[in-house]
Amino acid sequence: MHTLRPLAQSDLAALLNFERNNRAYFEHWVPPRPEWFFKDPTRYNAHMATLLTEQQNGRFRMYVLTDRSRQILGRVNLTISSLPSLGYRIAQAHTGKGLATIAVQQICKIAINTLKLSEISAQAAQSNMASQQVLINNGFVRHQSPAQEAKLNGQPIWLERFHKHL
Repeated sequence: MHTLRPLAQSDLAALLNFERNNRAYFEHWVPPRPEWFFKDPTRYNAHMATLLTEQQNGRFRMYVLTDRSRQILGRVNLTISSLPSLGYRIAQAHTGKGLATIAVQQICKIAINTLKLSEISAQAAQSNMASQQVLINNGFVRHQSPAQEAKLNGQPIWLERFHKHL
C-alpha cells in the first residue's frame, strides 16, 4: 500500500535523506539543488519552513509518497497558478514499479476533489521516455508547440510540455 500525503514538518529529516540518497540519480534528470540544501541544516530548515508556509497559503503543495512503514519513496509538488504545474520524483531503487504512475494518478484526484483545479501542466525531458509515459498513462496530452530548450548541468536539453484537463 502506497500513500500520497501532504508533506509535514515531521517529514523534513526523512525528506532530506531521500534527496541525499538519490541526489546523483535526480541530477541526471533535473537541475541540481544548491550545495547548501544538503550541507547547511539551518538554511535547509529555513527554506523548507518557507515552502511549508507557502503550502498553507495555497500557492504550493508538496506531497510525499510513502510505503506502509512511512518510508519516503517519492515526492510530488504542485505549483498553484493560472496554469498549475506538476513535478515528481521517485527514488531510484523504486523506479520501474509503477509508483510514479500511482503518484500522478493520486495527485490528479487531489487536484480535482480537494483543490478544485480544472487543468494541470507538466514537463518532461525528451530523453526521459519513462516520465513522458507516466504522464501519457495518466491522461496528459503533449502540447503541439515545439519542445522548450533548457540547461541541465551546462548542457542543452529539450523539455516536452504536457497538459491535462481535469
